[in-house]
Amino acid sequence: MRLSTGISILLAALVALSLQLPLYAQEIDFGGYYAEENFSILLDTNGNGLDFGHGLRGTSETIEITEEVAIMSITGVKFLDVFVEISTPDYLEPQEESVNCTEEPDRCIQLDLRASYANLGEENSNHSIEIQPSTLNEKSSRFPILRSWAGGVGAPPVPPPPPETIPDQAAVNEIAYLYFYGTIHIGENAVVGSHQGLIEVTVSYEEVIP
Repeated sequence: MRLSTGISILLAALVALSLQLPLYAQEIDFGGYYAEENFSILLDTNGNGLDFGHGLRGTSETIEITEEVAIMSITGVKFLDVFVEISTPDYLEPQEESVNCTEEPDRCIQLDLRASYANLGEENSNHSIEIQPSTLNEKSSRFPILRSWAGGVGAPPVPPPPPETIPDQAAVNEIAYLYFYGTIHIGENAVVGSHQGLIEVTVSYEEVIP
């Protein structure tokens, strides 16, 4: 029996975007050094989610970062850091039948999500750095929108020097990229049909304090 799987990416909290929305902007008033500035962040998934395709009961399916990953772009001020928080479900739940995956995990699909970011000014997963888990179901990272090539991938971030004034944010915008990939483990008695889940992603110039 074959099962189809998919993950929708939901951008939530401070900056939000769902697959049904084109763009959502967040404005931050920094005060102090940039007292007159309101900087925005724009996120875009280009309508794509993470799709593991079809699988068989009792097997695993993996999407590597070099394959058909889900990509999210982050457009923001290149010399500022962003805070990224990613929350993932334990399981992909069947859509045609109500199942408590915590009580019946063998009827669901377990998800092991991985995520990486690239901030060298181009969309290239070869330059990406993996985001490490902060808790069991969450990953977080802080990085500048644009990192200098100085030192190469893996070297300490070296952002461009900030100008004293910014006449137009568009003049100092750059794009960083998030990559989503990983592995699913299909239960021996997994419900036949589509299984789905949501990845919640929060991106902000300010750290989120629970």
